[in-house]
Amino acid sequence: MKILSQLFALMLLIGCGTNEYTRMSEDVRQAMSPEDLRNAELYVAIRMEFVSLQKGEIIGEDLFKYEKKKTLQVLPETPGRVIAAGPGWLNVEFNDGIILVFRFDPSAESYQTPGWGTVTIRGERFDVKQGILAGKYVDLLIRSPRL
Repeated sequence: MKILSQLFALMLLIGCGTNEYTRMSEDVRQAMSPEDLRNAELYVAIRMEFVSLQKGEIIGEDLFKYEKKKTLQVLPETPGRVIAAGPGWLNVEFNDGIILVFRFDPSAESYQTPGWGTVTIRGERFDVKQGILAGKYVDLLIRSPRL
């Protein structure tokens, strides 16, 4: 049965000459060699924004002053690469040195990262934002290679 599930996962990964995305599951991961995993293009399922927790620049004058903070984003079309992996977890690096830890959630049958809390990016602390979906986990997706 394990072999059948791995073959199915590999078929999902390879696709039918399309450029579709598949949720990164343990079956998909197990069907990949370590080299395939390092070379895979991985994506977040939704846009993630990171807002600096450090004091920002004060913009405007008098009543219209507000604080502008540094923000970074990972868009669903931004590819990431695995930089470290272990049993049930993957560290994926996206642009701007954004490294997110994805852990396998058996109930969701996918690798996920929290869509809330704080993360450290290049030594600076950022608050994780994801708009109306705040408080949800964010799925890791893998793009099926073009054949």
